[in-house]
Amino acid sequence: MAQSHQCVLSALSLTELKSVLQRRQREPQISDEVVRVAQQPVMLELAQGSWYYLAIAEPILVFAGKLMETLQSPIGTLDAIRLACAKTSRCELMLSADRQLLRAAIKAGLQTMNLD
Repeated sequence: MAQSHQCVLSALSLTELKSVLQRRQREPQISDEVVRVAQQPVMLELAQGSWYYLAIAEPILVFAGKLMETLQSPIGTLDAIRLACAKTSRCELMLSADRQLLRAAIKAGLQTMNLD
């Protein structure tokens, strides 16, 4: 990353956002319009370069495997990939509502904020 970014989103984050919105739409808790509008700010920030998009490539997956071995924390594959993305992009703060992921992030040396 050449410049400093306030927010880093991995390919996994975008997929998760779409999954949450579509699940809420099916329940139905939100409308098609809300789904469309909710995604716009994220896509705009990425398009303007304000936020950094991190593709998940093989080195991140290898690093995720190493984190699973070294952290001594019970994390699954996707959480390990999330942590590897955060560490690779030099994030200072990890936001999540997942307490187990946040505990692992602290062990990995990240500051955390619980969104729950």
